[in-house]
Amino acid sequence: MLKVQKKKNLVNSLNSIAKNNNVYLITRWQEKRVKRVTAVDDTIENVSTGRSSGVGFHLFNQAGRSVLTATDNTEDEKKLIETLSQGIKSLKKLGKKATPNKEIFLLEPKQDTINLTKGFDFNFLTVSQIEKKLLDLNKKTKELGKNPGVGESLRITTSFNIAQEGWKITRSDGTNVEWEIPRAYLGMHITYQEGKKKVNDSVIKSSPGWGVLTEPKLENNLLEEAYFVINMLKKSAKHPEYESGNYNLLIDAALGGLLAHEAFGHCAESDTIYEDGSVLSKRGKLEKGKKVANPTLSIVDETKEKTWSFQPYSAFGVPRGKIDIIKNGCVKESLGDVFTGKDIGDKIRGAARVESYSSTPLPRMSRTFISVKNPKSSPGYLADPKQIQKMLKDNGLLEEKILVLRGSRGGGQVDTQAGTFMFGFSYLYEITPTSINIFRGSSFSGKTLEALKSITEGFGPIKTDFPGMCGRGQRVTSLIGSNEFIYLEKSPYVTLGGT
Repeated sequence: MLKVQKKKNLVNSLNSIAKNNNVYLITRWQEKRVKRVTAVDDTIENVSTGRSSGVGFHLFNQAGRSVLTATDNTEDEKKLIETLSQGIKSLKKLGKKATPNKEIFLLEPKQDTINLTKGFDFNFLTVSQIEKKLLDLNKKTKELGKNPGVGESLRITTSFNIAQEGWKITRSDGTNVEWEIPRAYLGMHITYQEGKKKVNDSVIKSSPGWGVLTEPKLENNLLEEAYFVINMLKKSAKHPEYESGNYNLLIDAALGGLLAHEAFGHCAESDTIYEDGSVLSKRGKLEKGKKVANPTLSIVDETKEKTWSFQPYSAFGVPRGKIDIIKNGCVKESLGDVFTGKDIGDKIRGAARVESYSSTPLPRMSRTFISVKNPKSSPGYLADPKQIQKMLKDNGLLEEKILVLRGSRGGGQVDTQAGTFMFGFSYLYEITPTSINIFRGSSFSGKTLEALKSITEGFGPIKTDFPGMCGRGQRVTSLIGSNEFIYLEKSPYVTLGGT
């Protein structure tokens, strides 16, 4: 567990110094160690290891104005006290420059310790052993490409990242919450080139420890998806992009997750709403109750233990619970933080996150997904086009052609204020009652709220095993997803890119 656990007297001393200066103090202690390795085909391209620790002090005066200061010198008590003292001086000089907010003083005190590292050994595999495993995965993936006859035309880039991270957050009111978690990420980027045409897609997995690299079942899942991707890339590379326009669309869980996270989740962050930078805001308030989708649709942000994006408490030590951004088609809750959660007419929901001890807390997502009520059965996420054709026929949706978009390609562009988005996808099936044609990927774009209104059906269970990193100036872990497939009726506000 964290070294700082052994420094109870030091924590008490820092809180006493703050109290004697009429300062409310939040202290964020962070310790982290990581190993990262990247293999390109049969070559190790990058290796890095590191260990970091630090302390961030968030100081509030009695008016609720605040400053931040931090140090990476956690072992020197004198240096810690000096850093805190400098923060106190800065706070006293602040005057009325910053907007006051007294919500921090009204939080309920909390005591909790979460340790998910039982049985986890950060040094279970050496860097050399990790390198060997990645090269072996690349070799196996190339072998998979031999069956469709593309093995020598594939470029495989596989990256592995494992981290053990610990946090301790204390407040002047006696709050002390601590958590320590391991997490690992394995991403395989597959590129296939045929002549001058180059197509690509990714397979990404995560686990709460070494499993994603060491458990045969997880490796088999990765290779199964890689084989699916290889076949689809080969087939799509021979074809052009589809003609741009408005169509009935079926998108997979990776793209559904992008819609949930990028196009809508960021619109629900309370600071964006407060600044009137969201389609969910009106004069700086959350438009609660506003109908934005069919009553069968919900969008949820919910942290989950032993997942890539697990975050049990906010940067202020507030418990992070389930957030129903949309419930039964209507706006319900925001990703509210201490500074703006109540100001927008909602509440504080523990959504504030930080990348490091020195970062500024911001409302951020964790595990965000679209859920459609009473989903129809699905042949599975890796279903081939014929199975999807049958699924659509069985549900009376294939009276005319439907375009099936698969595989997210490098995120996209979003404007939360204008309420617009554009995402790339890897390949497309044109499915009619009697035919199936495959095309190369391009992009689809539209107005966020109109895209949500066009979602009428969901197929299969919720799938949220798409790990990634979310930006906004500082990177935090995230998971996205939706039902295995979601259906969007043709809309003039949702447009396929292409030729």
